[in-house]
Amino acid sequence: MGTFQSTNRQALEAIKKLQEDGKIKGVGTNRNYLEALKHIAKHTTGNLRDLTKEQATQYLVDRSIQVGQSSLNMSRQVMQHLIGDKLPVIKTEKNEVLGSRAYTPEQVKVIAEHQNERNALATQLSYASGLRAHELLTLRTANEQPANTRENHELKFSQREGEIYTVVGNGGLIREVLIPSKLATKLEQYKLNEPVKITDRGI
Repeated sequence: MGTFQSTNRQALEAIKKLQEDGKIKGVGTNRNYLEALKHIAKHTTGNLRDLTKEQATQYLVDRSIQVGQSSLNMSRQVMQHLIGDKLPVIKTEKNEVLGSRAYTPEQVKVIAEHQNERNALATQLSYASGLRAHELLTLRTANEQPANTRENHELKFSQREGEIYTVVGNGGLIREVLIPSKLATKLEQYKLNEPVKITDRGI
């Protein structure tokens, strides 16, 4: 097993290679893969570059008694990219008790009240329109950034009022979102004359 410094370096080098190969597109995926690779490098012998299918499978078996299914699946996915081969689906042996992660409108209101105006708007937009944090940075009007061609359902956004915007989601897909009119008005107040480059969690 490697030292802390060497395992971190191995993980970063592996992430860079996956990015160059087009295996990673989203910020969240990049972050999750990096953390998974750090743990894999720490608990397997040799270098990540030389990881074998047998080592990867054994890691999943050992890890299955420690983490839930989603974490186990994440490790399997990143190792599959790394070795270029399919790995068996290992089921977790850890009992999982999952509760709802959804916030109530009252909880969102309390959170927003304790934030500055800009962050409160981000919270309200995320809740009202189902946006991920990194997607907020990609918000554009539908005219400025048309959505990818997809079949539109007749009931899409029916019974709801607001302004149509688009965001760049996972995998680079541009999709339409509906922003309530009141929030859209607030959002336009923060619109910049020129775009600025943003580094979001290392990306």
